[in-house]
Amino acid sequence: MQYKDIWGHYQAAHVGLCLLHPTPNNLNSHSTKLFEYMAAGLPIVASDFPDFTKMLTEHDCGKTSDPEDYDALYDIIDFYMANPEKNKQLGENGKEAFNRFYNWEREGEKLSSIYSSED
Repeated sequence: MQYKDIWGHYQAAHVGLCLLHPTPNNLNSHSTKLFEYMAAGLPIVASDFPDFTKMLTEHDCGKTSDPEDYDALYDIIDFYMANPEKNKQLGENGKEAFNRFYNWEREGEKLSSIYSSED
């Protein structure tokens, strides 16, 4: 699927899944999907990596679980589907966090600050 087409799928979705295995690369990165889901206003279900858990908890925009604990994953998604108002609120929280903290304009400010402090 081309990147430009993914946003239509996000608009039709109820939840964003970012269930990665705990490989060294995955444990030490921030998945682009998390930020895309936040920008799209989707509540998130992600692997229970420390950084993922911290970010989703801090912004109250999703839940984490062991990606191989299918019962726990089912329970999270079932809760989202049974509670559409909570589902909507989590998505809105993520979108707000994306707009305030996790966008290129904000990252550009941080980068400019780093370069300015080196002068």
